[in-house]
Amino acid sequence: MDAFTRQRPDIVVADVMMPGMDGFEMVRRMRRIDAVTPILFLTARSSLADLVKGFDLGAGDYLKKPFKMLELIVRIKSLLRRATSPGSDATPPADPEPPAICFGRYTLHTAAQRLLDADGRVQELTYMECEILRRLSLGRGTIVEIRTLLLDLWHDDSPYNRNSLHVFIHKLRRRLAADP
Repeated sequence: MDAFTRQRPDIVVADVMMPGMDGFEMVRRMRRIDAVTPILFLTARSSLADLVKGFDLGAGDYLKKPFKMLELIVRIKSLLRRATSPGSDATPPADPEPPAICFGRYTLHTAAQRLLDADGRVQELTYMECEILRRLSLGRGTIVEIRTLLLDLWHDDSPYNRNSLHVFIHKLRRRLAADP
């Protein structure tokens, strides 16, 4: 973690099973410091639950072992291209985003991935839940198209990602049920 904060790499390739700290926890900590550095999980853990967890934590890609070296190179190049393309999350915004976004009876603390309600209750959010809620709350009063969210968050509007987005929206609706 010290090397990550000191050197700020262009990309992180992380394994889930590492000595000392598992890759999921490492990425969770990295995302608290930096929300834009591309992350690729490279791992033998190939269950759907692990894949979803990796993306929830903010990974841009997830490659299962065994793999071909050319595939790894192509995926790294793709992540770097997306990170540096105009309009990507890595492009600094013209107006800095506020550290907290208020809407209804809630305050979203994006850096901490926490949602605070008017009664002081705190809900921990996954990276993806926080990103979706952030994008929707910043666009309040306007229509945010599903395709736009899919392309912004997953860089792909496939049916699989569309279904994932619907699941995240359902979870967020349950979290916000007290304030319809």
